[in-house]
Amino acid sequence: MPVYIKFRPTRVPYTEVGSGRVSYDDQGNPKLEEPLLYLFIPGLELDFWVKIEDRWMRVLTLAMDLELDAGLVVDNQNRLVPLLGQDSVKLSNIDVRNYELLGDDPQKLKELLPSLIGMALPMLTGSLQPIELPSVQGFVMEVMGIKGVGRRGDSPYYDFLTIWANLRFQP
Repeated sequence: MPVYIKFRPTRVPYTEVGSGRVSYDDQGNPKLEEPLLYLFIPGLELDFWVKIEDRWMRVLTLAMDLELDAGLVVDNQNRLVPLLGQDSVKLSNIDVRNYELLGDDPQKLKELLPSLIGMALPMLTGSLQPIELPSVQGFVMEVMGIKGVGRRGDSPYYDFLTIWANLRFQP
């Protein structure tokens, strides 16, 4: 049975810059300690549509506030690699709407959402590919680090995202 999910933000998404602190385990695998980017999507609505008898029918709408915390690391090939941690996806103010066709209790559907996110996160992180840094007019940027700078008081947010890099000419 074909299913698709329509993402509808009902309010303006926004981002904040974090410290971007990353640690490495004994095998050299990065672990996100503090996010570099906080993406906030308040009032996100997910419409679940199912194709039944050649017609698309909306069977469920989940409304929520979503926060996605992400980091960036540079690999040994000078590519930016997106990094998500165990708690990178945070949901709040969850509301279930348009569930009548399912006939389930909306509270049970609400309780299922965190486990669905838990199942989907490995698929999401596996699909995130490294980002190649292109050369510009023969100049190649060798990234040394990416961090937030200019902490805002006691908050976890910073005023600026900084990239420390060397420029190398490569005709």
